[in-house]
Amino acid sequence: MKRNRFTLIELLVVIAIIAILAAMLLPALNQARARAKQGTCLNNQKQLLLAIEQYTQDNKGFFLSGGDWVNSTVAGYWYTRLITGKYIKGGPLFYCPLMERPQVPWLWDNLGNVYPALYRNGGNYGIKLSRIPSPSLQFLLGDGYDSYHKGAWFKMYYGYAQWFSNPQLIHQKRANIAFIDGHAASSGPGDLLNGKILYYQADDNVSYHFTNLFGPNGERIQ
Repeated sequence: MKRNRFTLIELLVVIAIIAILAAMLLPALNQARARAKQGTCLNNQKQLLLAIEQYTQDNKGFFLSGGDWVNSTVAGYWYTRLITGKYIKGGPLFYCPLMERPQVPWLWDNLGNVYPALYRNGGNYGIKLSRIPSPSLQFLLGDGYDSYHKGAWFKMYYGYAQWFSNPQLIHQKRANIAFIDGHAASSGPGDLLNGKILYYQADDNVSYHFTNLFGPNGERIQ
């Protein structure tokens, strides 16, 4: 009986076709994976918003945005207060799955590498969220990057400042942002730079728009 065999040319043609199909499908798979991580990030922020709402209800409407140094620890920062108060568990809810979390020993086991949030200087001071105007436009926490720490750092600022994060366009040139009114949304550079998203500076009692942005690899783009 005569056996049918592929010739070398036929095998090469099949391999070439498979390679072409893989090259066509790979971008779509990467985009689907990126969208899934963006969805996980938004869900994280929404869960954090619920925990923050419960915290503020228990604390006369105040969100603890500043730092309360206790024996050189981070016991008083916003994320540790949520954990120790049992408003939410720690772990991956506090950071985007795409977020860089550098392994630096003195960063308290990376506790500082969480979503950057609205911050008030001056130690253990909070911000009464109900007093902030236009809460649907006001930033509360979101994707961010600090060029000093080479990753996310827990406090956000509207302009560039050392030891502070600025918004990071980590999701296909967009950033996920959670707002004071309790919603979270994907936001583009135009939203962040043109005053559609505001940053409330409690010490000045003034709202600013963001002036500094970072790209997905930590490159400064504005």
